[in-house]
Amino acid sequence: LAARKLGMGGIADRFAALELSRPWVAVGAAWKRITPHWTIAGHERFVRAVAMGQRQGRAVIISGSADCRVQVWDLETLEAVGPPLVGHKGDVTAVAVGQRQGLPVIVSGSGDKTLRVWDLDTLEAVGAPMVGHEDEVSTLSLLERQGSAVIVSESTDGSVQVWDLEML
Repeated sequence: LAARKLGMGGIADRFAALELSRPWVAVGAAWKRITPHWTIAGHERFVRAVAMGQRQGRAVIISGSADCRVQVWDLETLEAVGPPLVGHKGDVTAVAVGQRQGLPVIVSGSGDKTLRVWDLDTLEAVGAPMVGHEDEVSTLSLLERQGSAVIVSESTDGSVQVWDLEML
C-alpha cells in the first residue's frame, strides 16, 4: 500500500506477487526527500548570481557565472535565449533586471571591478563598462531616484556607489 501511495506501482506489484506464509512488517525505511526542481546547465563554471525578469512578454532567468559570462534563460523551456553575454574579465558576481528609458536591461557586476549594462531585448551591451569600484562588485540593485533609474552597487572595497542609469 505504501509503495502504491508513493507512485511505485512496480514494486507494489512485486510484493503482492510474493507467496508469504505469514504477514510481514517493515521495521524501518530510509530515503532522501527531494524537493521537485529543475536544473539548468550551460555555464562553464559555477554560477554566482541569478535574477528574474521579463523579455518580450516571457519570464526569463538571468545568471552570472565564474566563467565571466551572463546568460539569459527562458523560464518555461529552460533553454538559453541567445548566446552568452561576454564582456567581463572576471567572475560575474551580481546581476539585476530593470528598466532604462522604458526598455528592459540587465546590469551585471564583476570581479573585474566593473558594472555592465545589457539590453535585455537585443542582448547587446549598452555603453562602456562602468568603472569606479576598487575591488569586486558584490551586489547590485536597480531602483528609481528622483524620477531616474539608478543602479546601487556594493563592493568588497567597502563602498556603496549610486550610478545614473539614464546617463549611459
